[in-house]
Amino acid sequence: MKKRKYIAIILAGMMLLSATAVLGGCGKETETVAQTSSIILYDDTSEEETEEETEEETEEDTEEETEEETEKKTEAPTEKPTPKPTEKPTSKPTNKTSTSNTSILSAEDLESVLDEDIQKTTDTLKERFSQISVNSYTDYINNYSTIEKLYEDIATETQKLCGRLYQYTYEYAIVIMSSEKSSKKKYSDFEEIEDYIYEDACDEINDEIYEGLLDDMQDAFYEGVLDKDDDSSSFDDWWETKSNEYDIWYDTRSSVYDSYYDTKSDIYDFCYDMRSCLYDDKTDRAEKKMEKFKEKVEKVNSGL
Repeated sequence: MKKRKYIAIILAGMMLLSATAVLGGCGKETETVAQTSSIILYDDTSEEETEEETEEETEEDTEEETEEETEKKTEAPTEKPTPKPTEKPTSKPTNKTSTSNTSILSAEDLESVLDEDIQKTTDTLKERFSQISVNSYTDYINNYSTIEKLYEDIATETQKLCGRLYQYTYEYAIVIMSSEKSSKKKYSDFEEIEDYIYEDACDEINDEIYEGLLDDMQDAFYEGVLDKDDDSSSFDDWWETKSNEYDIWYDTRSSVYDSYYDTKSDIYDFCYDMRSCLYDDKTDRAEKKMEKFKEKVEKVNSGL
């Protein structure tokens, strides 16, 4: 394209020179025109070249920009941004095991509740026994329904008392596990359950009922007014009455023993399991032991 323009300029110059030779005197004017034409032609060419160069540069720039934009669009994102938390928690999550309505908030509370409950239960049963006036075989026969009912209630009230020991154990275990104490301190706190319930409370049931009240009733009835048949109508009646008294006394004593022994064993096993979990700092496993013992508590108390 540029070569053609240069040839056109040369031809125009040659034509002007020829015209100068013919015209002669008009050479100066022709020369001026030729110069002017050359300048004009040169200027037109420069503008065209500039426009072409500008267009080429623009096209190149556009192509480069397009390529850059395409690269940006096709480039895969490196990583999805992680959203920041919108709000800081205001409180710690609660323990999995829900607390129940209880006044047991410390070891002192546990000891106080146990003492009061056991004392009230045993005092009530002993008071009923003291109100039975039996000084002879005849008195025993006349008060037999009252005596029989007392035996039944001793067994039942002991079962209920032991059911409450399960409940007290569970409630205080909740207090321990819900505290901010370390696993090591919680481990030590479960020793308090063993001290107050496994040892003291169960031993008190043994002392006050199993070896206390029931021994007193045996002394008063089986080995007391029924020891001889002096006041009976016949030997057979006396022997049957005496044997029946021993059976009901023995059954009641066995029921009391089973109640507090099973309670003592279950509470010991529970405390042992909990302490093992805490010793290993396995709080999740301890929570499962809590749930299992809760089911035991509910089962024991469901039939009472």
